[in-house]
Amino acid sequence: RTTPTGSIGLISIGSGPALIGDGLSGTGYALSAAEIGLVSTNELAIGAVDVATNPVDMLIGNLALTAGGSIGTSTVAGANGRVVFGTGNRTTQTPGGAIRITGNVTGSGFAATNMIQFATGRFELDAATGSLALTQTGTTLGGTVEIEAANIHIASGAILDRLAADPFYTGHVADLNNAAAVNRPEGVLRALGLDLFPTGTLYIQNTGTFLDPAGFFADFELTNVTAPANARPASIAVIVNGKWQTPAGIISGIAARDLVVNNADDLALYTASSTINGCAINAAVCTATQELDPTPAISGQIAIVSNNVLGNTPQFTPEPEASVSVASGEGTQATEEAQEEAEAAAAAAITSESATSPIAPPPQMINSAPLEQKPPIDQPVAGSGNPSLIGSAVNENSAEGTAQ
Repeated sequence: RTTPTGSIGLISIGSGPALIGDGLSGTGYALSAAEIGLVSTNELAIGAVDVATNPVDMLIGNLALTAGGSIGTSTVAGANGRVVFGTGNRTTQTPGGAIRITGNVTGSGFAATNMIQFATGRFELDAATGSLALTQTGTTLGGTVEIEAANIHIASGAILDRLAADPFYTGHVADLNNAAAVNRPEGVLRALGLDLFPTGTLYIQNTGTFLDPAGFFADFELTNVTAPANARPASIAVIVNGKWQTPAGIISGIAARDLVVNNADDLALYTASSTINGCAINAAVCTATQELDPTPAISGQIAIVSNNVLGNTPQFTPEPEASVSVASGEGTQATEEAQEEAEAAAAAAITSESATSPIAPPPQMINSAPLEQKPPIDQPVAGSGNPSLIGSAVNENSAEGTAQ
């Protein structure tokens, strides 16, 4: 405990990452949530040196902080109490390295003037497992989150790893704007005010849905994104998703994007790929810069095995008409030969067409012959006799009975 205006600094100078809060594994400098709960001061600073061989210099797990009370009743006391997390060069006090939040960091009793600050080279919040939420009382937003880092990334752990290697890897815009596999419609960065100071990238993944993006939730009038004084045009990439709290109610989706664009001082600082809730930040009219996938969890299980299109419907060659007269036996034989040649040509055409088309002609399934065919007549002709036999060589006068 200190005086109401005092401060406490807890700095790790070890070679391994500092472990702050609960739910973390590893060895080295560690402060549990219970140990931090024993601290009461006006300003608490927790830091770690930047070690080049460490992918992350500080890991923050589950942690509950209190503010606004008196010394002995709050982690940070008074109306201006604050908690500062930092990594970098201890001698020059230059931010560097990386901080990653993997657990749920909560702050209660935070007035608008109470603050949690981060100063580092790369700030990361795992949107699938962690969150950072400040409230005043109950669920009412409170406090301010201030982040000063070259790269501010809030996304799932897998995306964070890819962004750490390359903040502009192919497909990063779609990964950030598509609905996350772990749905968190309330958002993972929640505070009354947000003061963000990126110098390169500011990414907040969509933790909501395709139609109702989420990620951050803060009061619009108390939120600022500030570029460096010497920032060049198109030098900062912003891909964020979330909602605003306003006197008129909660503003989300395209309306949240329009609220930013209509009140922005200088949009020229942002890259052409910058978006808010999936819509281009510098477009005259809101248009999606990527084709968003409303159900990535399902579409990710679909594999395209072929992009070949189906061929045309097979065309059949009609049988050619015989051009030879059938008046004689030679003509009949020639006709049969011509018919055989035509059938062979038609079969070859169908085979050739089948090789280029996946659709084969259907076999004939229905017999169109009459159901009751007329049998041949093998009974003797009754009546007065067969007229076609009259005048034959048979001697009708001598023909009798069975001798006939």
